[in-house]
Amino acid sequence: MSKKRRKSGRRIGLLLYRRWPQRVGTGYYFGLCLTGIFTARFFIEYTKEVQEAFEASLPLDMGQLLSLPFIAIGAWCMMKAGRH
Repeated sequence: MSKKRRKSGRRIGLLLYRRWPQRVGTGYYFGLCLTGIFTARFFIEYTKEVQEAFEASLPLDMGQLLSLPFIAIGAWCMMKAGRH
């Protein structure tokens, strides 16, 4: 990863931290990271070619199927943190 990308990620994290400091330690940022990372992975998987023969019969790629629980867990963490 380039230095520019790492700096932009840090800036976004710092911006979120300064905007909502009361959410630190509630699980909101953990859920945000899980949801963001695995949502990106879900859409990136559309560009990959099928690697195994059994995947051709699946409605979604294996990576997409494996990303869905993490997206759900991240959304749950964010909703749970929002209630506090």
